[in-house]
Amino acid sequence: CVSSPFAEHCPVSYVALAEDPLRNRGLFAIAMNQDALEVSNRPEGRRVEPVALHPAACRPPEAIVEIAAETRIARSPWLGANRHLGEAPVESRRRGVGNMTGHPTDTPGVERMGRSVLQQLGPELWTVLGYRFANSQIGDEWMILEVGLSSPSGQTATVKREDVFLRTPDGNRVPLPTQKAFNEAYGSLRPVISRANVDRDPLDYFPPSRIECAIQFFVTPGVGVSFDEVTVSDRRGCFGRLYVAVPGGIQQGRWVLGIDQPESEIRIPFDLGE
Repeated sequence: CVSSPFAEHCPVSYVALAEDPLRNRGLFAIAMNQDALEVSNRPEGRRVEPVALHPAACRPPEAIVEIAAETRIARSPWLGANRHLGEAPVESRRRGVGNMTGHPTDTPGVERMGRSVLQQLGPELWTVLGYRFANSQIGDEWMILEVGLSSPSGQTATVKREDVFLRTPDGNRVPLPTQKAFNEAYGSLRPVISRANVDRDPLDYFPPSRIECAIQFFVTPGVGVSFDEVTVSDRRGCFGRLYVAVPGGIQQGRWVLGIDQPESEIRIPFDLGE
């Protein structure tokens, strides 16, 4: 769905992607139009009964919110304030149960929470990484990653832009770019960002009692203010995107997301081109 039946209210129609509730058959799509909510390609073939939509203010009715909570939908990123960059409003990013138990990986301390979601719970910083869209970006010059940050009980952590980097499959360290560099590349990135908006993972793995906040290392040029750091605690969980310019383009192989902290470090390996 790329056009809105009520374009005077919203730039695009409501679209969302969700994982199979049994988490064993990939994705199904939810397309919302002016008259009904319809679920297609559901593994068990069930349909959700039509639900009336209210276009005013680009916000879905409570019935849709309930369905989103039930099915772990990463709700459409343009349903809130920073829709220009595809950043979902924080209240829509985490509608799950806050289950922090995953499956061990070959990297001690890193757990797999979903097909393309990894988690590392450090002594200062908790990090959840979603790389579903990045896995489709082989050859692209900018990588897009979804990230959630929080801290364990009794801890506070500040993550600065210069603390965050990627390590490429051939061992090179690639720092997080500046907002200025992002501004200069934004024109060519716009269609990529549009695709990323509907190909993302829910990152609902922190305790649901935590106050949700945004990571704003990057904002749409001319819209909002970017920040060079974000502070999280055992009461806050922040979510956002990382945009990383990759010299020579994105390669297949094992990448590592790195975040340095004063007394510890986050290192989450993830494989692209599997």
